[in-house]
Amino acid sequence: GGLTPYSYSVVSGGGSVSAVTGVYTAPGAPGSATVRVTDALGQTANATVTINAALAISPATPSVILGGSVSFSASGGTSPYSYAMVSGGGSVNSSTGAYAAPGTSGAAVVRATDSIGNTADASVTIVGPVSISPASITLAVGAGNSFGASGGLTPYVFSVQSGGGSINSSSGAYTAPGASGAAVVRVTDALGQTSDSNVTI
Repeated sequence: GGLTPYSYSVVSGGGSVSAVTGVYTAPGAPGSATVRVTDALGQTANATVTINAALAISPATPSVILGGSVSFSASGGTSPYSYAMVSGGGSVNSSTGAYAAPGTSGAAVVRATDSIGNTADASVTIVGPVSISPASITLAVGAGNSFGASGGLTPYVFSVQSGGGSINSSSGAYTAPGASGAAVVRVTDALGQTSDSNVTI
């Protein structure tokens, strides 16, 4: 309508617009703006632009145990949101963002998409079980041994679950008690997974 040529301008709010093409570039912060077109006769028409915050998915880099779960949520962008697997194992509920990890370790990418097609990705690490070594050991009264751990998610914490002796929670250095018997030494990883070693004194 009106009489060409048209010119475009930002009347209020942020962003910029090409006076000739009308291509609008949103600012870096959410808010609103008014873009105006003016024809050759000075007639005007306004468009109200809503600038949403960038789409984000949370948590962005979770670690999950085999067969475990995590709930993703999206913010910013324009709701409603949908969720989908981009790569790797596991499954995600497209509506709720509830993710179920597979039975094997590895990595996966979960994507959130808003109603206007913006996307945000989360990188998931699927963590295998933690293991303590040695799994069993016989020690002399008062003797020492250094336990180690592998798998799971660091950092590890070592503890004496039952029986005697003492252990350094960080290094896994164990000292047997002064009397014969039995003890159980446990390692716990950052996700709460555990592995036990049976110690005979």
